[in-house]
Amino acid sequence: MEKQAFQRKTLNRLIVGLILFAIAIPSIMIGDWFIVMFSIIGLLLAIKELLAIKSETMFPLPIRWFVYGMSVVLVFWIFLYNNFQEAGFNLSAWGFDVGMVKLEIPTVFLTLFAGTLFFSAITDVRFKVQDATFLISVVLLMALSFQGFLYLRFFPNNVMNERDNLLNSLLLIYVGIGTFMTDIGAYFVGSFFGKYKMNTRVSKNKTWEGFYGGVILSFISSFTFAFIADALGAPLLPFLGMEQWYFLLGLSIIIPLVSTLGDFIFSIIKREFGVKHFSTLLGEHGGILDRIDSFMMACLVSSLYLTVIYDWVLVLQ
Repeated sequence: MEKQAFQRKTLNRLIVGLILFAIAIPSIMIGDWFIVMFSIIGLLLAIKELLAIKSETMFPLPIRWFVYGMSVVLVFWIFLYNNFQEAGFNLSAWGFDVGMVKLEIPTVFLTLFAGTLFFSAITDVRFKVQDATFLISVVLLMALSFQGFLYLRFFPNNVMNERDNLLNSLLLIYVGIGTFMTDIGAYFVGSFFGKYKMNTRVSKNKTWEGFYGGVILSFISSFTFAFIADALGAPLLPFLGMEQWYFLLGLSIIIPLVSTLGDFIFSIIKREFGVKHFSTLLGEHGGILDRIDSFMMACLVSSLYLTVIYDWVLVLQ
């Protein structure tokens, strides 16, 4: 019976993964407004799940609409700001390769967001201080992660603008492979060989054996993908090829580590609110946040890693 349940769960997991893959990959490869709309839909669905996590009461309607709006603003303001700095009101000259090449949230918007939520906690008995601090921290993390997602897609356009959209999507696909293989390796190795639990308070099923299996499979898969891309004359970035293999090595190791961290962060949120999944959008596999928690963290940290290398390390060489 356990074998049949494992096979059914594995098959369902594979089917859901392939469906999400089939939806995401065309948007990533085409880029431009396709990936922007894809990210907006994903962001709004994730925020919806976040706002519905309180089982006993809903967040007040004005708070929910405010969080939806500010989430989009926090992600895309950098696109508006950079393009306006570059081209002013000449909208025909605006582009995502110019707009989405930084991870940054301005103090004014963050102050407005936090100040409004804390003011609501003061004036609305339905909205608690704990609610305000929860929404501020998680929405900020999600906004930066979605910025990181778009950064990984459009940054290659900025530094290697002679290439087509397919080649410029390789960096984001590389991070996706690293994240996906972390989950696959941890799942299979943990299922067959898992013995020592990592942290039962946060996740009762995750084991150290699964963790190491995920890290190893992720590293081999992502590094091999990058190596093949470089060998075919399509490096992920000018400094992520075999000539500077140490940068690539570092990123390929970081991705599975932060993917696991992302999984734990959102797992402890679910435990705190006493829910198994963020929603039932994907059936027994939960909701959007249940599927992209690891990928969000991988995108955020990978973007920060590449920003540091590009802005600081390469300048000093």
